[in-house]
Amino acid sequence: MQRDTILEYGALTVAIPTYNRSESLVNMLESVVRSRIDLQYVWVVDNASTDNTEEVCARFSSMGIRYTRHDHNVGGIGNYNFILANCKTDYLLVMHDDDAVDEDYIRSQFAIVSGSEYGIVSSAAKRVSQDGSAEHMYFQGMRGGFRIDIGCFASQIAGAKNPIICPTVIFNFRVLDRSTTRFRTDIGPASDYYLWYELNQVAPIYVSSNNGYRYTVHSEQDSHRYFVPMQTQVFTEFSKVIRFSFFGRMAWFMKSALYLVANLVNRNYSFATVFGLIPHLGGFFRPSKWGKGL
Repeated sequence: MQRDTILEYGALTVAIPTYNRSESLVNMLESVVRSRIDLQYVWVVDNASTDNTEEVCARFSSMGIRYTRHDHNVGGIGNYNFILANCKTDYLLVMHDDDAVDEDYIRSQFAIVSGSEYGIVSSAAKRVSQDGSAEHMYFQGMRGGFRIDIGCFASQIAGAKNPIICPTVIFNFRVLDRSTTRFRTDIGPASDYYLWYELNQVAPIYVSSNNGYRYTVHSEQDSHRYFVPMQTQVFTEFSKVIRFSFFGRMAWFMKSALYLVANLVNRNYSFATVFGLIPHLGGFFRPSKWGKGL
C-alpha cells in the first residue's frame, strides 16, 4: 500500500489513549492503517490495562505504531494530559480507542489545520451504536464548515451548545502554548468543554463538515454514565467566567433534565441521580470521583 508523505516529517502525532478495550482498539488501529499515513507517528498510550492490550499493540508494532504503557492507572484525564505533555510534533490528534475513521479522514483534516491560524480543528462525525446497527450524523444538515472567532466559543456555551466532538480535535501547537494546553482534572469528563473555551481565548477554532469519524456510543462511557453530574460541574465553572442569561441557564437545565428522563425510562440511571439536577439551581455540587476512563 502506498503511504502519503504528508506526515513523513512527524508534523502530526495520532495518539490513541486506551484502557481495557483491546477488541475495539484493533478496529481503530486497522482503520488508521487503512488511512495511508506514516504509522511511526501513531502512538497508543495504555492506561495500565489488565486485558491483552499489550499483546494487540505488539502485533501492530511491526508496522511502526508506537506503544507506551503506564505502570498504574493515571485516570482518563491524566492519560490525555500525559499525551499533551509528551507530544513532540506541531500537531496532535487524540482519538478514542473504541471508534474508527474513514480512509481519507485524517489526511483531509490535517490539510485544514496545517499552517493555519486555528488553535484547534474538529469535525462532524457519524454517531454509531455499540453493535454497529445504527448510525446518524452529528450536526445533521451541516453544509460546509464554520469558524469560531477568538472569544466566541463562550456564546456557544451560553446557549448550552458544544459543537466540538473531542476525539476529532487536532491541536495546533504552532499557535497554542503546548506547556499550558491541559484538561482540568477538577472538572471531570466535561473538562473538554472548558479547554475549548480557554484555547478559543487565544486562537480561532474551525469545525469541518467532514463526517469520516465514526464515534461509538455505549453505556460505559463517562459521557453517558455521568452526563448529569458532569454537566452540572462544568456549568458551575463556566458560571465563574460567563454571564448566563435566564434562557441560557434554562437551556442547560433542560438539556440535563431531558437526558435524565430518557435514562430513567431506559433504567440506565437510578432515581438518586435526580439529585444531580440540584446544582443547576444552587451551583454547589462538586463530584469527588470520576471513572478511570481511557
